[in-house]
Amino acid sequence: MLFGEKKRISDKKYYDTHRPQIQIYERKRYLKNRNKILEDRKKYREENKEKIYWRKRKYREEHREEDLERKRIYRLENPEKVREGKKRHRLAHPEMKLASDLRHLTKLGFPLKLSPFVYRHALSAWSKTVKKLGNGLCQLCPNPAKISHHIIHKSKYPGLSLNVNNGIPLCDPCHSEVHGWF
Repeated sequence: MLFGEKKRISDKKYYDTHRPQIQIYERKRYLKNRNKILEDRKKYREENKEKIYWRKRKYREEHREEDLERKRIYRLENPEKVREGKKRHRLAHPEMKLASDLRHLTKLGFPLKLSPFVYRHALSAWSKTVKKLGNGLCQLCPNPAKISHHIIHKSKYPGLSLNVNNGIPLCDPCHSEVHGWF
């Protein structure tokens, strides 16, 4: 065993046995020199931006699966926070929402040879017609209908998206139940 290795092993043993005292000492030292330490960190980040960038990128690539799993678990455990975050993002970036809607409407209107704007107005007229044919009542319960639901989804069969026979009027709770959102 080399001298350096022996010293490291003994340092580790010392650290393990005296951990609470060392942590208290390190905390006091940090508080005493806080401004200098923060200043040094900032200076290091400014001087080594590219090095830090590549180190972070490499870490993200190596830990991609763990990160995705952590995000998935967070979304499952905090649906309200995720929903609020998405809502804040939509409000802060309306141009992104508009671009997304245009892409979606273009895709759905393409089989019908309609522009996004014409398709949107046709979809609105379809919705009103479906509600009128259902007498303004939900088809699953006696509540007033607020939504016209596509029986065969628009995304799967865009050609049927404006067919009046492909829609039923539903209230909000029933619509959520039909989609399984609860």
